[in-house]
Amino acid sequence: MVRENKVIIAQMDEVVRQNKAIIAQKDEIERRYRTAVAEAEALRRSIETIRKSVSWRASMPIRAAGRVVRMLAGQSLREAGSVLTAALPKRNIPDGAGAAPVGQSGRGVAILTRLPFFDPDEYRKVNAEVAHADPLEHYWNFGRAECRSFISSIGAARVIARYNHCVDAKVRFPYLDRAQTPEVSLCTHLRVALLTGSRGNYYMDEIADHIAHGLRDLRVTAIRSNETFQDLDAVDYVIIIAPHEFFRPETPELTPEFWKTALSSPKVSVLNTEQLQTPYFARSLPYILQAKKVIDLNYQMAAMFQDAGLDTLYYLPGYIENSTSYPQLPELPRHPLTEGLPKAVWDYSLDRDDLAERPIDITFVGKASPIRNEFLAGNNIFFAPRLCQINYRQRNELMPSGSFTAEMPCLNSAIARRSKIVLNIHRDGVGYFEWMRVVCQGIWQKAVVVSNPCLAHPIFKPGTHFFEESLSRIPKLLAWLLDTEEGRAEADRVRRAGFETLVKHCPLRASTVALLGFLQAEPARGPGFGLPAQVNSAWNWGQRDAT
Repeated sequence: MVRENKVIIAQMDEVVRQNKAIIAQKDEIERRYRTAVAEAEALRRSIETIRKSVSWRASMPIRAAGRVVRMLAGQSLREAGSVLTAALPKRNIPDGAGAAPVGQSGRGVAILTRLPFFDPDEYRKVNAEVAHADPLEHYWNFGRAECRSFISSIGAARVIARYNHCVDAKVRFPYLDRAQTPEVSLCTHLRVALLTGSRGNYYMDEIADHIAHGLRDLRVTAIRSNETFQDLDAVDYVIIIAPHEFFRPETPELTPEFWKTALSSPKVSVLNTEQLQTPYFARSLPYILQAKKVIDLNYQMAAMFQDAGLDTLYYLPGYIENSTSYPQLPELPRHPLTEGLPKAVWDYSLDRDDLAERPIDITFVGKASPIRNEFLAGNNIFFAPRLCQINYRQRNELMPSGSFTAEMPCLNSAIARRSKIVLNIHRDGVGYFEWMRVVCQGIWQKAVVVSNPCLAHPIFKPGTHFFEESLSRIPKLLAWLLDTEEGRAEADRVRRAGFETLVKHCPLRASTVALLGFLQAEPARGPGFGLPAQVNSAWNWGQRDAT
């Protein structure tokens, strides 16, 4: 026993040492970030001073002439390059691989400069092996096809920080203002296909099913399928959910040839589910740029796409009372994840609405990440005496729909409906407002949501509709909410305010009306971010080319 205790103490000391190292790294990153911000501000002031100077204004005609000369010289070089390319022997590479067609590179570079999150310096930083190349040219000609990452986590955080507000949300997306919600027109003739990847995660099906429910509530025909659906003539619109899983760029041979060109059809839109700092977003971006219209579940990403010139809708998977994805199940489903729960959980009646009577103290659902590992391991003493349902998946792999995952949305909702607190810990340092966890699994179930800091949301506010606190202080907040009379009263007030706001300001009907209006509106740009369809079809769909 003594030897085992020594081993445990040694392991705990190692964990403490690692935590200190992580904290030191975090402090260093924050220091570098503050320095970078200060340098950027100083540079901005210097540029502004130069632009206001007399010499800068006086030299404007000279600079304009220089741009014309460079443009003409570039055109001559491109023409010479096309002749030289035609004379060279053809490489044995798949059709569509390699660079974009001649004459489109300059146009593509102009497109990239409009993306708020594409920074040439960041591209060099995360792609050191091609640092010698022009970042804009390289990404457009090769990086898109290779689904290369183009931004670091810190770079993504800087970009997102500029969009971490919602002051213009109702101007960007008027349906968020309930006073401007349009009347429902007769749409019973419409047919909309909602497609997810057959090899993708089950929660993409959860999103698609919820959208389908909203469409059917308006008597629109909603067709649920996957990449095997190829009859565009049979529908009015197609929405591809999570393009990085639908097209699977790492296994392009599994994507039907039909969709490699059909993505540019005016009928097809894509719904992005991924966060900017992740490799999954890097896989999604080429398909987003090719699609006619873009839908996003995150407000900040939707605002970025809109500022870049894409036809974009910020979509709220709103509330509906008789939801099939988040039903109020009177009995807890039998499932391997619920078998170990005590009798009090199984006997709990949904007729009660007293938060204190809910048998589960804290619920958390998520996939393993370093931040979550540190938080859960570092607070195990706090969680141990309480009844907690922690569904924490260690393996980093897809969870496709199947016998085990088919009931997961309903199961997570049923557990949350029997929990006092739904805990949300972001997987990394960029705190996206994760609608499916914060709202669908928390506020919708009339539970108290506690999260580390989130990005701003147009409707739900911390302190009013949910609780927000730093990771180091979350245990104290949880203890106050669970163990004190004042905390329990505040918890009950906040969770009721959250649910009332969800019902009043986020009805699925309004979101669906906005979605249909968005799909039917004439787009302001051509297929593929203004590119002609033949350019899009020439992309190298996932095949890596030696560059």
